[in-house]
Order: sequence, then C-alpha cells, then structure tokens
Amino acid sequence: MLTGANLRAGGVFSASELAQLIPGVSVKTSGPGQTEFELRGLTSTGGESPTVGFYLDETPLTPPAMAQNGKVVVDPNLYDLARIEVLRGPQGTLYGAGSMGGTIRLVTNQPNLHAFEASAEFIGSGTDRRRLQPYRSAMLNLPLARDVLALRVVGTDALTSGWIDRIVLNPFPLEVDNSTRRGDVTAAPVQQVFKGSNETHQQSVRAALTFAPSDRFSLTPSVMWQRTTQKRPEHHRQPAGQSRGALPAL
Repeated sequence: MLTGANLRAGGVFSASELAQLIPGVSVKTSGPGQTEFELRGLTSTGGESPTVGFYLDETPLTPPAMAQNGKVVVDPNLYDLARIEVLRGPQGTLYGAGSMGGTIRLVTNQPNLHAFEASAEFIGSGTDRRRLQPYRSAMLNLPLARDVLALRVVGTDALTSGWIDRIVLNPFPLEVDNSTRRGDVTAAPVQQVFKGSNETHQQSVRAALTFAPSDRFSLTPSVMWQRTTQKRPEHHRQPAGQSRGALPAL
C-alpha cells in the first residue's frame, strides 16, 4: 500500500509511473490512456480480458472483454489520493475474472464534513529545445452544511511537450526493384517539419459529495471527467501525382 505522501515524495503523477515504486508490478504503455498493468508475471497477451483489475474507489476502470481499445485502462491523475492498494491475485472472488494477477485500487480522499480545506500544486519541467511543461493541480473542500453535507473537487491541467518531430518528404522515395525496400529516404526533399508532434495535454476534474444525516448512514456519489489530447498536425495538400510520406525523427 502507498499513501498520498509516498506518491508526492516519489514524484508519481500518473498511474503508469506506479511500477517504479511497487515491486512485482510492471506496465506497458503506448501513450496516454493506453496503459496496461501486469502482476505476478501474468500478462494480457492473448485472450479477451485484462489480467489486472483497476479501480478508482469502488468504480472499475478495467475495460470489459472485447473492448475496442483492447486491455488498456484510463490513466487518471493521482493528486489528492488517500492511498493506493495493490492486492496480489488471484482476486477473482472479490473483483471478478479480470483480476487473475491482482487488483490495483486508487482510493481518493473523501469530503471533509467538518472543515474547509484547499491545496494547490505547480510543477514545471522542460524538454530540450521545447517549451515549458506546466503541471497544475488544485483541491477544494467545502462543508456546505456542517457535519452533514460537504463537496470536494479536484482539478488537474498538465502539458507534456513533444520530443518527436514529424518530417514530411515529398516526393517520398519509391520502392526499389518492386519490393518493399525504399530508396534513399535521407536524401529525399523535406517539404515540411512538424515540431513536437507527440505533445500531450491532459485535463481532469474529480468531484465527490458526501451526505451524512446521521452517524449510521452516509452517501457519497462521485464523478470524474478526463480528456487527453495529443497534437496532430493537419494533413496538408499536395500536388496531384506526387507521393507523400512521414519520417519521425528524435
């Protein structure tokens, strides 16, 4: 189990970075929102379902079997978490067939009924020859009716500047000897260069409302909204009869 203080001390801001702190957990990712967790050496290669359950509080974020996005999970922001629980598998009895390797639970801080709370965090970093990468998060806890009703809202805005340049060649080298082998790509004329084509922008809002009319009953509905966008240069027009290709370069 990792507490929120552990995450802040380790500089962990996303679920894909958890593998650095938790023994036995490995992660495969193809980019934002395309993360797959593995526990106890059980991979999700083959089959229809993931092998590790992934939960935000009591809500499963694990994709269902035959999901169009495969076995990857949402990569939620980790600001204002109470703890992260790693339950090694099999956990099928409690969490279903998708938890053969285990289950990972992100447990958020619940609304405080007794006091006003607020916090904020700003982290700046940079990529060589790119612009600043701001990472901004804030939390606001409002007791709407003391000891009875409280609202907690958490928001994050993070930008990761791209480090891959998309280089468009025109005309693109044709096949050689009717095979898949291309001509000299490095000598082809460069028509346009898109700097930082893999730039990523993540925005998220999480809100929870606790209603506790008595010591024996409480209700806490919650909602999470998250959007992850990646910079995609618009396709430009080309003269008829000419071919076009793309060569990514670091």
